[in-house]
Amino acid sequence: MRSRATQDRPAGELSHRQIQLVMLALMSAVFLSGVDVSIVAAALPTLVGEFHRPDLYSWAVTAYLLTETASVPLYGKIGDLYGRKRVLHAAIALFLVGSVLCGASGSMWQLIVFRGLQGLGAGGIVSSALAIVADITSARERGRYQGYFMGTFALSSLVGPLLGGFFVDGPGWRWAFYVNLPLGLFSMAVASRLLQMPPHRGKAVVDWWGIGLVFSGVSALLLAISTGGHHYAWRSPVVAGMLGGAVVLIGCFVLRQRYAPEPVLPLRLFGNPVFLVSMSLSFVVGAVIFGALAFMPQFLQLARGDTATQAGLLMVPMLAGAVVTSTVVGRMVSRRGRYKVFPVAGMAAWTVALLLLSRVHADIPHAQLLVPVTLLGIGMGLTMPILTVAVQNSVEFRDLGVASSAIVFFRSLGGSVGAAVFGAVFIARLDTRLAQQVPGLSGGVNEIIDTPQRVAGLPFPLREGVRASYATSMHEIFLIAVPVALAAFVLAWFLREYKLRTTSGLQQAAGARRAADERVAVPDGDP
Repeated sequence: MRSRATQDRPAGELSHRQIQLVMLALMSAVFLSGVDVSIVAAALPTLVGEFHRPDLYSWAVTAYLLTETASVPLYGKIGDLYGRKRVLHAAIALFLVGSVLCGASGSMWQLIVFRGLQGLGAGGIVSSALAIVADITSARERGRYQGYFMGTFALSSLVGPLLGGFFVDGPGWRWAFYVNLPLGLFSMAVASRLLQMPPHRGKAVVDWWGIGLVFSGVSALLLAISTGGHHYAWRSPVVAGMLGGAVVLIGCFVLRQRYAPEPVLPLRLFGNPVFLVSMSLSFVVGAVIFGALAFMPQFLQLARGDTATQAGLLMVPMLAGAVVTSTVVGRMVSRRGRYKVFPVAGMAAWTVALLLLSRVHADIPHAQLLVPVTLLGIGMGLTMPILTVAVQNSVEFRDLGVASSAIVFFRSLGGSVGAAVFGAVFIARLDTRLAQQVPGLSGGVNEIIDTPQRVAGLPFPLREGVRASYATSMHEIFLIAVPVALAAFVLAWFLREYKLRTTSGLQQAAGARRAADERVAVPDGDP
């Protein structure tokens, strides 16, 4: 029997205690997906050196982001059909299978394929979590809860490098993947016990053609960017064919979205100025985080000679800045209902941070990295949670799920493109620098057995040439990222600010059902 408090509660409204339990379940799942990214970042420099394929470094990141990106809209639709709790469980299970296979990889290409499988699971974890938060909280309250999620992500990013450094320096890099198994089982247990959601009664049709077209188009684009200028000349028929194929496939995807009964990404959303600006900013944020910053551990270990643990510890100020800032900003948004100033300030902080990082060199002291690294964390805390709140607040209830998925989609798409672009530039510049710094080197980066341990054991002139090459290449990557962040700062000024709603998604849905029932109950002709 329902309690009196439950009976008196409006339809679609959860108690504060219920919301807290749901949040705990969701944060355990988000922690799982977040910790994997940072663990792998710490392990990659050693991993690619062991497989002798440093040229594929960026693809270990890109494969994960690509499948995560393409799967996000699919999970949104499946969640509408079968309920978000089931989708979350299935996504965690898929993520764990990919993790075990990554740990058992015998080559770099195997690892890339299994990282893609991990990404399929991660897409469901993140998109389901965001959609559930929108279901159970109002836009006015959501700023505070998004701050908690940012804190969880930052905490996972803090724990990840430390665990990654421990495994690389200790039992081996494979345990950076195997550790996901106990974490994932715990997350599934918590979600199963605490995540209580009303059943989804809505009908949805999965746009398989749209999903296939966007996946194929983005894949072709990333392959062209990643291989152009390195494996193939930019003007080669192979690269031209992939770029042409990408344009055709993405064009077909846009056309499909105009006529699909249940489009993956409704084109009407792009007429919403808040959606348009927020998605553009999310793309840039993903590109910088997963593109330029993905190479920071490699720079620290191969140019500076730091251990994996030391490289992980240097990320602590960034994560601390993100945790503190997102928590404070979330409470300020919930109390004042204003949000535009925060993304503007966040992009300003990023521009300054990247400008400072563009001056890195092989012997730069850790102390000089603290300020820009902390600014990056502050920028993340000011921007990422707010973009989610702004978009969810600006769309109709019928688009709440797809808008939540779109936030993840564009951030992941930016990360995929950023990892491919910055990775291609980094490898191309590194090959050039190595040829200049290390006479007689003809095979580029693949001729250097570049685990941090092996680089440290090279003869002095060769070791210094490799360190200088990595440092100079990293300097150029950050230099390229500066105008990107500056453009995002200008774009943030165009973000419109609407009054934040005070009803949750479930309450809006309950209100819509009551209105529909009342229309049916009133006979024709009655006033």
